[in-house]
Amino acid sequence: LIQYRNPKNYYLVREALIKAHREDLIGSGPKCLIRAVPPRAGGYTTAPATKPAPGKPAAKAPAKSAAKAPAKPLSCPVVLNIQEVSELMREIAWDLNYSSVYSHSNLFKKGEPVQKEILGDPIGITMAGQVTGSARSRCFDEDGLSLGSIRLVDKGKVMNYFGSNRYGQYLGEKPTGSLPCLCADAGTAVMPEGDWLEIISMSGLQVDFYNDYIGGEVRLAYYHDGEKITPVTALSITGKLSEVLEHIRLSSEISVFN
Repeated sequence: LIQYRNPKNYYLVREALIKAHREDLIGSGPKCLIRAVPPRAGGYTTAPATKPAPGKPAAKAPAKSAAKAPAKPLSCPVVLNIQEVSELMREIAWDLNYSSVYSHSNLFKKGEPVQKEILGDPIGITMAGQVTGSARSRCFDEDGLSLGSIRLVDKGKVMNYFGSNRYGQYLGEKPTGSLPCLCADAGTAVMPEGDWLEIISMSGLQVDFYNDYIGGEVRLAYYHDGEKITPVTALSITGKLSEVLEHIRLSSEISVFN
C-alpha cells in the first residue's frame, strides 16, 4: 500500500483495500488513495467504428500517423467512446457507494438529482452482480454475499446507495454486496451534423464533482467538418461537469465494455 501511487499496483491496492473493508479510500474524494476506475495503460484504445448517417457513404478514417495538433482551438460537440462513458458512469456510481456515504465524501444524496435539469437524455444506472458478456460478472462478493442488482439512478435522480456488508451495517442500509457490473440506460443520440470531434483515445477522463470539472488529454481524435475527417492529437477537452450531465446524449445502442 505504500506504493499506491504506482499505476502498476492499482489492482493489488484495490484488492487489499476491499479485503480490509476500506472501500472509503477508493473514489474521487480528497482522502481517497485510488480512483474508482483504473489508470490507463499506454497506447491507443480501440473505439467502435463510426456509423454513417442514413443515405451517406461511410467516410474513410485517415491514418493515426497523420495526426497533428489543431491549428486553432476547437469548439464543437464531443463524442466520447465507450471507455470514457464507462468511466464517467462509474464515477457517478462510486459516489453512491456506502463507503462514500459513510465517510461523507459523496456529493449526490438519495432523492436528489444527478442532473439538475435534463436537456439531453436522462441518466439511468443499475449496479448488478452479473451482466452477460462482462468479465466482471460474479455471483458472490468478498464477504460471500449473493449478488443481485439495484437501481441507483433513475431518470436523473438518485434512488439508492449500494455497497459491502460492513458499510451497509454502519449506515443501517440493506447490504447489496460489492456489485461489480454497471448497466447504463440507452439514450436517443445519433451522430452529429456539421463539425464534431470523435474521441478515439484519451490518457484518462478526469471527473471532479467538487470543482465541477470534466476533461482530459486527448491522444487521438478525428475532427469531422462535414466534408472531411482530420486526425488530431496533442489537445485537451474541458467542460463544466454539471452542464455536461444536463446536456449529455447517450447512444441508442448498448455495448459491453470489459
